[in-house]
Amino acid sequence: MFSVNVLCNQFNHAMDNFIETDRKLQGIVIEVDDSGVVLRQLFSDSKLSVLRFKKHPSGCIVKNEDEKRMVKGIDFISKAFQALNTILDSNESPISEFGFILEHNYFNRMVTYPVHNEAVKKLNEILRSKSGFLEVETFHMHSEILEHYLQILPFLHPMVLKKLSLVNIGEEEEKLEIREFKKLHQWQNLEEVEIVNWFLEANIRDFCHLNRGKFDIWTISADDMIFMRETFLQAPKEFIFNFQNFENQEQLLATFGPSLQFEASRYQWIFEVPNDKTQVLCINLSPHSLQFSYIEK
Repeated sequence: MFSVNVLCNQFNHAMDNFIETDRKLQGIVIEVDDSGVVLRQLFSDSKLSVLRFKKHPSGCIVKNEDEKRMVKGIDFISKAFQALNTILDSNESPISEFGFILEHNYFNRMVTYPVHNEAVKKLNEILRSKSGFLEVETFHMHSEILEHYLQILPFLHPMVLKKLSLVNIGEEEEKLEIREFKKLHQWQNLEEVEIVNWFLEANIRDFCHLNRGKFDIWTISADDMIFMRETFLQAPKEFIFNFQNFENQEQLLATFGPSLQFEASRYQWIFEVPNDKTQVLCINLSPHSLQFSYIEK
């Protein structure tokens, strides 16, 4: 009869075979809820590999497309992040996309909070153990807790990270204070940011360094729009701002002049871009949405 240690060693060897290290990793996404973890790897040849780690009273069950095994004495969170660590250690080049998705139990949200906290802790420990930053070009994360984001973002390479997506998984849209994000070097070097289901307590001028963005802002003013127009006339940018309050709309209409108005309370302005013969800046304003984009003449 095999000992437990021998069986575990055999399984670990099998797990190493599950985790492909001879292909160039293009992207990786981790999905976590209270019943298990799904670890998806996308390779440069478009092949997708999926590992699933499921809860079990005696440990966890690990399976891929072809095989399923029981592992005793280790929970699904620990086993999943062991696999993630192996994947990251075997990958030398920047990862195009990294996703960290925390999901709720549809029937009982409370049971997922300890699992989410443990998953964030495990990923934080992995990133802290590395000798340098994790090189990721695009990072997207789903959580409803600000501290979760702040435990991960500082460990992503600030010169490699270009695109960031943060999604609030709470039942209602909440306010998000971005002061702590703005302190990070990663924030200053981003090119594109999308923040979903959060109302930002921020000024839209805080996003001028970006090339593209989509945000929900609590308040926008005429001064903000005038400032953004002048900034965006200097370089092509695309932004969508959803907002609750607009201040001094009369001032805006007086400054921007007549618009191409499709219907009541909806406005469109077209502005010539200096030294650009092919594109113009288009600004669309509706009762709760503002969009800046470059369009062809």
